[in-house]
Amino acid sequence: PRWASWNLGIFLCIRCAGIHRNLGVHISKVKSVNLDTWTPEQVV
Repeated sequence: PRWASWNLGIFLCIRCAGIHRNLGVHISKVKSVNLDTWTPEQVV
């Protein structure tokens, strides 16, 4: 998996990442594992 929902603490495939993005950031906050910058709070 190259995507993750950092507020839910799960890794996602590209297809599920798209679905989670459509849910809205109030439900799932999706970031790229490789391309985005992660803060320590998002990793914990």
